[in-house]
Amino acid sequence: MKGKPEKFRAEVRTGHKGCAVEVPFDPGRTWGVRPTRVVYSKVRGIAARGTLSGTPFESWIVHRWGNHFLLLGDGLLAEAGVRPGDTVEVRVGPESEVGSSPRKKG
Repeated sequence: MKGKPEKFRAEVRTGHKGCAVEVPFDPGRTWGVRPTRVVYSKVRGIAARGTLSGTPFESWIVHRWGNHFLLLGDGLLAEAGVRPGDTVEVRVGPESEVGSSPRKKG
């Protein structure tokens, strides 16, 4: 069985693939799921869903540089009213475990 959603606070960061927040846990170990598809280049990701400062989303968690990152799209950032450098509340879980259908893709 997959794990329950996790909550944390994180700073929105920019990078060469767009904005993201660092995930403070290993979703593979915490939820017992594995990356399912290539999100970009050769990087595989774990499908995730949750809320960013209360705004629903679907996105991907990827492993890069020894850390896990939740990718955040421009539309999600605009709807949530956040920018790079802001600290946000994140609630995230594996895509199939997090309840109601999200409105915006991350």
